[in-house]
Amino acid sequence: MQQNKFDFTIINDHKSSNNYKVELMLIELGVSYESISINDYLKNNSNNNNNNRIPALIDNTFKEANILYESGSVLIYLANRFSKFLPDFRLNATQQNNNSQIISKSVWQLVNLISSNTNNENEVKTVLKLLDDRLSTNQYLGGSQYSIADISNSVWLLHLLKNSNSNQIISRFSNIIKWLELINQRESFKKLNNLMNNFNNNSNNNNSFKFSNDLGIAINAL
Repeated sequence: MQQNKFDFTIINDHKSSNNYKVELMLIELGVSYESISINDYLKNNSNNNNNNRIPALIDNTFKEANILYESGSVLIYLANRFSKFLPDFRLNATQQNNNSQIISKSVWQLVNLISSNTNNENEVKTVLKLLDDRLSTNQYLGGSQYSIADISNSVWLLHLLKNSNSNQIISRFSNIIKWLELINQRESFKKLNNLMNNFNNNSNNNNSFKFSNDLGIAINAL
């Protein structure tokens, strides 16, 4: 098998924020990767993708490339693979609570934020209140350190800001806004913004991912 020159390959459609949180994780890790569309991938690998699910990640660093599905699973895999953004309680027992909180909040995002109906104001408020309460006593969702829980939830919340009603609702939760502004200062977010802006500018799709943002947050391409 020919060795891929990139450490990782993301298979995506550049439409879902699930794709972007995987890309954000790879940027945070500083590894080399390529991003290809699901259509291009299936032209030569029609039997390899499970039900055409995206995002999918191919780890090219092994002799036989390893492919993973589901964004949450990919984040946990990468965190364990590089021992970053997920404290290992096996090495330090005091990290057990942080580890469980991070995994819980990552899974919480998959269950609650994704399933919440952005047209239902009460439902959105309920979900955001839980998140805001957590951030009232913690700088980050997993505690004092930035983690995959922050990567997972922040990208989805910024995606939610595309909805004007959600935009107004989120602005009422000061702890969430403070947290988003903190994360937005990271170099990884700036790089991701540039990548998404370039994709939007070169895309023939008129449904841009950019959104009107009245919260003072510089993210503008989700």
